[in-house]
Amino acid sequence: MTTLPTIEPITDQIHPAIEDMLEMPEMLPNDQLPPFEGDRVIQYREALREAMSEEMRRDKRVFLLGEEVAQYNGAYKVSQGMLDEFGPQRIIDTPISENGFAGMSIAAAMSGLRPIVEFMSWSFSFVAADPILNNAPKMLYMSGGQFGCPIVFRGNDGAGGQLASTHSWCVEALYANVPGLKMAIPSNPYDTKGLLKTAIRDPDPVFFLESERMLGDKAHVPEEEYYIPFGQARLAREGDAVTLVSFGRPVNFCLEAAERLSAEGIEVDVLDMRTIRPLDIDSIIERVKITNKILVVDQSWPFASIASEVITQICERCFDWLDSPPARLNTADVPTPYAKGLEYDYLPNPDRIVGNELSDAYAPIAAGGWSWLHLSQTSQEACDWIRNQAGIPEPEAQALIADHARPRCVQTETGLLFIGRGINLDEGSLPEDMKSIRVWIEQNRIVTVVKRRMRSAESIAERFLSTERPDSPASVLVSLFSQMTQRIAPFVQELGDRLDEIQFSVIDDRVESADLPELSPIRLRTVSMHRYLVPLYDAAVSLCNAKQLTGSKRVLAQATSTRDQLARMVDELSAIEAKAAVTRDEMVSKRSEQLNERVYNLTVLAAIFLPLTVLTGLLGMNVGGIPLMENQNGFLLMSIALVVIMTFTILLLRKLHDGDSKMAINITMPRLSDTMEQGTVVKWHVNAGDTVNSGDVIADIETDKATMELESFDDGVVASLAIGEGEKVNVGETIVILAEDGESVDDAIASVGSSADAAQQEGGSDAPAPSATAVAEPPATPQSDTADAGERVFASPLARKIAQEHNIPIGSISGSGPSGRIVKKDVEQMIQNGSAAGAPAAPISMASPSAAPMPAPLPAPGAALESRSVPLNSMRETIAKRLVESKTTIPHYQVTISARMDSLLALREELNGQLSTQGVKLSVNDFLVRACAIAMHQHPFVNSSWNPGSGKSGPSIDLHGHVNIGVAVSLPEEKGGGLVVATINNADQIGLRQISTETKRLASKAREKGLSPQELSGSTFTISNLGMFGVDHFTAIVNPPNAAILAVGRAIQKPFVEYDESGEPELVVGHEMSMTISSDHRIIDGAMAAAYLNTVKELLESPASLLV
Repeated sequence: MTTLPTIEPITDQIHPAIEDMLEMPEMLPNDQLPPFEGDRVIQYREALREAMSEEMRRDKRVFLLGEEVAQYNGAYKVSQGMLDEFGPQRIIDTPISENGFAGMSIAAAMSGLRPIVEFMSWSFSFVAADPILNNAPKMLYMSGGQFGCPIVFRGNDGAGGQLASTHSWCVEALYANVPGLKMAIPSNPYDTKGLLKTAIRDPDPVFFLESERMLGDKAHVPEEEYYIPFGQARLAREGDAVTLVSFGRPVNFCLEAAERLSAEGIEVDVLDMRTIRPLDIDSIIERVKITNKILVVDQSWPFASIASEVITQICERCFDWLDSPPARLNTADVPTPYAKGLEYDYLPNPDRIVGNELSDAYAPIAAGGWSWLHLSQTSQEACDWIRNQAGIPEPEAQALIADHARPRCVQTETGLLFIGRGINLDEGSLPEDMKSIRVWIEQNRIVTVVKRRMRSAESIAERFLSTERPDSPASVLVSLFSQMTQRIAPFVQELGDRLDEIQFSVIDDRVESADLPELSPIRLRTVSMHRYLVPLYDAAVSLCNAKQLTGSKRVLAQATSTRDQLARMVDELSAIEAKAAVTRDEMVSKRSEQLNERVYNLTVLAAIFLPLTVLTGLLGMNVGGIPLMENQNGFLLMSIALVVIMTFTILLLRKLHDGDSKMAINITMPRLSDTMEQGTVVKWHVNAGDTVNSGDVIADIETDKATMELESFDDGVVASLAIGEGEKVNVGETIVILAEDGESVDDAIASVGSSADAAQQEGGSDAPAPSATAVAEPPATPQSDTADAGERVFASPLARKIAQEHNIPIGSISGSGPSGRIVKKDVEQMIQNGSAAGAPAAPISMASPSAAPMPAPLPAPGAALESRSVPLNSMRETIAKRLVESKTTIPHYQVTISARMDSLLALREELNGQLSTQGVKLSVNDFLVRACAIAMHQHPFVNSSWNPGSGKSGPSIDLHGHVNIGVAVSLPEEKGGGLVVATINNADQIGLRQISTETKRLASKAREKGLSPQELSGSTFTISNLGMFGVDHFTAIVNPPNAAILAVGRAIQKPFVEYDESGEPELVVGHEMSMTISSDHRIIDGAMAAAYLNTVKELLESPASLLV
């Protein structure tokens, strides 16, 4: 029988580990540690040296080894003098072999010693990854508790000042992932000594991460012995706006940022984590419950970083206390750059914390949350808001809303008010992102007062409403200034170059006939840009002096550069304007001189030959049968005749030589849209004899799409109105004649009469047109960033928690946080007021599109119809031309389908009941627009256009990357009748409520003929709905360049056969709607059209899918 070996007890073997644990000093809470502030100030490196020296004096098992730690006193002089005190047996220089000396030190620790291993940089620790990660942290576990590993690895971590990528590793996120080790990252000399002493006494392996950039930092370090426990964070600064959590060197960045914010009245928490393993998550949660917001500042890369772990634990353990999404600010996700400036921007520096992250992502800080609000131009709410927030009196607030003719920047007591407008150039060169935008910045708040539907405003709004890290309000505003400046700069250069060419022709005495008419648009654009740039420069000066920019050197430098560029452009434009005026006068004078010189030469010849002719005639005359020269009075008569003739000739020459060289100014019909060929003067705002200045509105012009204002581009007196109100003229024809100062009206008319045709022919109809702006500027679309009814309501967890405690439906509250999110203060305000605060204003009441029109009154019995001819207006002519072209050039193909509407009508009724208090009423057409837009993602060819190609390139199909739904709107007869297609941009990206609001707004403006060209163009698919007129079914003609148009009838009641649960048929009554798609057969065939209609049908019959 085999005897089993006796298992010896291991008490003696594990005794040293137990003894080490018993040797751990008492760990005191923060309030019992020595004071953090004091008079004994030493460097960070000296604190490291003191900690190691004190522990080596206490315990002879402690020794230090590493590269250059002995003879050289350490690469960074951390171990200076220690070799002299402790000798070469305990201060050991090693070869450049991290793997070797790290492994040897781990074996020493397992044998009962306590090594301190110095890596010159943690970037070199990867060479020793196997022993420090695979052995040290796992030894106690793998040995069943027999062997501990009390060892400290220390060295410099992170970017060390232009050490580039390979020597600047931040290893904390990588190494903290390994269980079994501890990690400390001090941010100041006080913590450095206390934490390092604790690390040396700890029975587990400790990774101690220092910073080369902090070795010279000085701070108070107590002389008495103290130990800072691991897992005990320090509240470095207390506030209530947001909690900044960080560790190591970035803690100092956070403290600097907190100082800047404090100057703005914003007090923030700064929590120094001190150690990562273990992590004091309880202290972080405690502070988050006070501020309800957290930003983790981490010097490691963002992916799988320490910040990611902290945020995860916060969401797991105190989700309901968050009033804003937790966020992080990491080092940029790129290798560490070498250049000093790039390295600064790469790190989570104070500028990034204040300028780009904290004040925007949490802009909630001072004002309770940053917002992007859209307020109507004529809204009393906008006026009240400006008056209350900026402290601006009512009349001035009204003026700010109504007048946006010039950009300006006004510093008020509570913030910075910026009002700007894009410059009007000619239609062809008008940049889309140079349009009207008004923004208000109140510390960390930015709000539009008026916003046209332009790409610039929408892109800026996206930068604020994005879930990614947005830019700061100040940086966005400075970027806007810079973009506007950069857009105008090439036009200024172009004007200067062209003017130089014309001026050279004057100097060379070769004035070309085409140059003179070209000067008028040059002067127009110069004057327009000058009127725009001067106040823009003044606004840039105010912006550079605004306190909102003082926190960011980068943004301030960009603003200053933009201001200086604007100053140069203003000076350059002034010079161009003056040169254009002089050049025009010189050119007029040159042309007059050339004309007068020709007439003068002819007159001189006439003056020479006329007396000779007369003299010859007189010499041959007989008076009373006697030759004149033989008559006693003949000589006297001939002398008198010669004197009279010479006097007349001299006067004529003087008149021709000194004649008036002034030339009248003729204003022609401008091209106000890409399809405009003719225009009608709807109304004159001036009369003959009126004095006008540059920029004055002189007429309302009706185009084929809208009614626009025409501004004068020069000063003068109205000599003549070339056409009357209601008359139609071609683009480029003269419509008004201006006389210059001192020029008679008759002379001006005569001047234009002799040169207008030639000037028009020389200038061409494509010359840049005088600036024109829409008569009815489109009011801003109130866009709510909260979800539509039936969709998810965005609210912070804390807001939901408070609302639930007070039995308040979360959907009844309007949010003021990022992206319209409901935050704590919104709920508290509702509780305080007893009702929802800040509810959106109800839109202007107007008839529902689905309501049937009132029937027209019947004519009196016996009344006869009148035969008459009605001339076509511009719109009707365009409709006739385009639809005939569509029908004759596009091969139409129709497909019809019917959809059950009962579920949609029931949902519509339910939603309208919920939205009734907000003034929103959804129509069937709103659901249809959203369904058609969403279906485009499955059938992209329906959202396309036919491209006939040009030159060598053949025909192609252009698939659009956006879904812009055109809605056909019929105009009332009293407005001239007709049909326009108003465009709902990005209809697949907005909800039902926004579609409803936008449709009503566009329809209202269309019926007043006030749509802008941008609102009348750009559609990729068209819907024509005649259901509100009682029409069951019809087909429509494709609206080029769209590939298809959907004709929609009314939802009619009809019987259906359905089957119950037992399979028995039963007759039910339901609603059905007919839809017919007319397609361009070159792009969409029958099967494709049928598939698209079936997708739309499925969406309409399952309307809940439209709420997602």
